[in-house]
Amino acid sequence: MRRSFQPSAAQLAALSVLGGVIAAGSFFVLSNPWIAPHHTPLHFTALVILQLFLLIAGGLIAFRAATSLESGIANERWPEAEVDSLRKISRSSLANIISFALIIGFVLLAIVFSRFRPAGWSLYVLLLTLNFLRSQLRRKPGTASESKWANLSPIRSEHWGQP
Repeated sequence: MRRSFQPSAAQLAALSVLGGVIAAGSFFVLSNPWIAPHHTPLHFTALVILQLFLLIAGGLIAFRAATSLESGIANERWPEAEVDSLRKISRSSLANIISFALIIGFVLLAIVFSRFRPAGWSLYVLLLTLNFLRSQLRRKPGTASESKWANLSPIRSEHWGQP
């Protein structure tokens, strides 16, 4: 007998953020701005593989959790009050301030202070993760209505075939 794991909407949102943190942390594997590089070729290759693995694994975790959250909202798996509390958090001014701070941090660290470029790119990955999660939360389930084209009458014209 297989046990099924049915995470709540908040757990899926937290899992998506965790995946983003893992992907963002991957930029610190290869370069640490506080110490001088001392890599041998084999050591460098192992670090690149680890960095790519963390980046891809974290991105997949974040993406899968956010899309599961969206499909759960569309299927009305959770009560609307639980989903509305997450929507309220994603629309709050604190979430907007965090997004703005991540953009400013990315520009400063990745472009202005090039020594801290990995930290800037990690902030950019966090920004992408949070905004993708916010976009998945904004969608409310639509009402299942008929196609608008089904109720139209046939086209009639008295000028068919005339130039």
